[in-house]
Formats: sequence, C-alpha cells, structure tokens
Amino acid sequence: MTHCLKTLAVSFGLTASVAAAPVMAEVRLTLGECLDTHVVDGKERNLGPGAELVLANGVHQLVVDCTVSVGRSEDETFPETSEALVVRFDASDSALTLAAPTIRSRQQLEAFNRSRDLRLQTAGGDEVGYQVAVLEKEGFQVFRDYLREVEVFNRSSSPAATSGFRAPAVAGAATDVKASAGQPSGAAAPDQELVNQMLRYWYLKADPKTRNEWKNWILSSE
Repeated sequence: MTHCLKTLAVSFGLTASVAAAPVMAEVRLTLGECLDTHVVDGKERNLGPGAELVLANGVHQLVVDCTVSVGRSEDETFPETSEALVVRFDASDSALTLAAPTIRSRQQLEAFNRSRDLRLQTAGGDEVGYQVAVLEKEGFQVFRDYLREVEVFNRSSSPAATSGFRAPAVAGAATDVKASAGQPSGAAAPDQELVNQMLRYWYLKADPKTRNEWKNWILSSE
C-alpha cells in the first residue's frame, strides 16, 4: 500500500509539473536595425528598431520600411527611407527577428529596394518563409494612408496579400489631428510624419551647398 501511495504521489507531481510548465502560445517578433512598422494586421502601429511585437499564432501581415543615414561622406549624410514593403508570414509558438541587410550607401539602399531581401529568423537562426511585395505609390506623396493602401493591396493577387485583415472604419475626419501643448486654442499640431517626408523631399532636391548650409543651421540650432 505504501509503495502504491508513493507511486501515485510521484505521478501526481509529474502531472502538476507538466501542467505548470509555461506554454508559448504566441509569436514574439523583434524588429531589426533600421526597420519601422506602419501597419500590423490591418491596424496602424508605428514601431521602430528593437521594438517587440507580441502576436497570436497564425498568419500576419506587416508594412515596414528601412530608414538609414546615407551620403557621399560622413559630413554629408541624411536619413533616407526604402520602399514600403508588405510582409506576410505564418508562425506559431516562436520568437522571431525581422531584419534588413546592413545598408551604408544609397546604392545599397537602391539594391535593397530591388531585392527586398529581408531576413525572418528564429532565435536559433533558422530561416522562416515569408512573402514580400512593394506597397506601390503613385508619384510623390507627402502623406501616405498606409491603412487604405493595404486594403487596396489585399484585393490584388500578390502572394503577400491576405483577406484576413481589413482597415478599421474611420469616423469623421480622415486623419486624427491632435492639439499640442503651448499652441493657441484651435491650432492643429503638424503631423510629424508629414513634416518628416517633406523635409526629406526638399533635402534630396537641394544641391550640396544648400544641404551643407541646412545641416549647419540645424547643428547651430540644437
């Protein structure tokens, strides 16, 4: 009888240990150097390099791009951003990293735009399959509505498209304008993404002399 009780106790202990063991029923995705997200599974999410996304098991779709400082020399560099990429993958119970290759020049950035060579890997270094496509835009756009662009993209036949995610309905104005502290009552705060894209656009239009004058002015204003 004593032997039977000991056996039952051991069995119960093992069962309790198994039940108490943590189960990873999610996907943890870390963004590599230079990568920013704009949309995650049909919702606007603006996260930068090093951020971690906690996702449910299953299919996921991200819109990402890579922003790096490039130029002819260290004294002549400015942030430039790659094409926006739609990335679709299927994963379960894993910790993953999504990374772009090292980019140090405009030529490397252009090569990345052509190759779309992202790396999606497990913590052990195993490659995870994914589909990727450029989220095309028409001409120069000061502000991009990524949610609507993805909704249109998902009606295409691209392997990176999915019918599982829809942009949420927008009530009222198309953009959320927030008042900033210190502004006069009724004044709208400028959209910082809009400002960033405008600055980048005009910098690329400027000649080397104007670029240097601009950077010297920025440094003297800090």
